Amino acid sequence: MRGDFDVERLAEIPDPFADQAGAPEPGAVSRRVVSATRSGVKTMRIVAAAGAIVYEAAWLSLAGLRPGLSYGSASAVAVAFVIPLLAVAVAWSAGTRRGPGPVATAWPAWVAVPPLFFGLLTLAVSPRALEGGPFWAGALHCMGQTMILTVGPLALGAWAYRHAFATASRWRTAALGVACGGLSTATICLSCPDPTALHVIVGHGTAMVVGGIAGGLLGYRLTRA
Repeated sequence: MRGDFDVERLAEIPDPFADQAGAPEPGAVSRRVVSATRSGVKTMRIVAAAGAIVYEAAWLSLAGLRPGLSYGSASAVAVAFVIPLLAVAVAWSAGTRRGPGPVATAWPAWVAVPPLFFGLLTLAVSPRALEGGPFWAGALHCMGQTMILTVGPLALGAWAYRHAFATASRWRTAALGVACGGLSTATICLSCPDPTALHVIVGHGTAMVVGGIAGGLLGYRLTRA
C-alpha cells in the first residue's frame, strides 16, 4: 500500500445530503417555548387569587347575604366564615410551601387536617338542633352551590400552578383543591340561612373533600413539573 495518501482530496467527495440541508426556517427561533419569569409567575398567581375572590363575590352578589341578620347572628356568621378560612390558610400553606416540603408519608395528613379541623371546630361552635325542613333537601342544595363555587377557583389554581411542582404534585394540588373548597365553604356561610352544625359540615364542608379529590386527579397531568 502506498503511503502518499492525499487528505486534501477528501473535499472532492460530493455530499449526498447537500440537497436536503438548508437555511433554518425564518422565525423558527422565535417559536421556542420560553419559560415565564419569576415575576411573571408571581403576577399570574396573584391574578388567579384575585380572580377566585371576584368569582366568589359575583356569586354572593347574586345569591345575596343571609337574611335576617342581627348583631348576635352577625357575630355567629362571622365565626362560621372565619373557620373555613382558617382551613384554607392551612391547606394553601401546605400546597404552596417552598422547598422539599413534608416527607411523602406526611402529605395525606396535610390534606386531611383542614377538613377535619373545619368539622370539629364547627361542631364546637355551631348550634346542634335542626331548624325545620328536611335535612337532605337543604344539604344537597348547598352542596350543589358549593361545587359551583369551587370550580372557578380550582380552574384558576390549575392554570396558575401548571407544571409548578417537581415533587408530590398530586398531594400539593389536592391541598390546593381543599383550599378552593374551603373558600367556597366560607362564601356560602355568608348566604345560607341554616347555621346548624350538621348542615354546615355536610352541605358546606363537603366541598373541601370534593376539591381535594379533584385536585389530586388534576395534579399529575397539570401541575407536575
